[in-house]
Amino acid sequence: MALATADGTATPSVRLVVLSHFDSRGITFHTSYDSRKGTEIAANPRASAVMLWHAMGRQVRIEGPVSKISDAESDEYFRSRSRSTQIDLVTSAQSHVITHRGEFEHLRQAERRRWAGQEIQRPIHWGGYRVGLQIMEFWESSTGGIHKRVRFRRETDQWVRERLAP
Repeated sequence: MALATADGTATPSVRLVVLSHFDSRGITFHTSYDSRKGTEIAANPRASAVMLWHAMGRQVRIEGPVSKISDAESDEYFRSRSRSTQIDLVTSAQSHVITHRGEFEHLRQAERRRWAGQEIQRPIHWGGYRVGLQIMEFWESSTGGIHKRVRFRRETDQWVRERLAP
């Protein structure tokens, strides 16, 4: 999914991330808390995400408040990842400048040796965030450019359904 965040000065940034979970509480993704995403969320805990299924002519857009998920949920997701991915997550200072690719490769090799023969522990700087469901918009393509759009907005304890102009 494409995830948009903004820093404390409202400067936006967008990137593709893996949607790791969806339920009635919202959508979940994982990252380094020290990454650009993490620092933007700390300064401005709101986000917007979009998932596009181009071949099907469908799109879902979500907006809402962002919060960290529990350590237990982050641990569970971390354990579900391949050992190689776990090593990469332990190694990477995501979004921080490195001098060259070889620097990362050297650090990765060191972490492989460090964790040889043992279970890799989730680093404390890495975990999940949940984007709460405040607004959900469903878009459907149609011939002639008159697309269908329906938005649901949460108002207190209920959802308000609105049809939007194409």
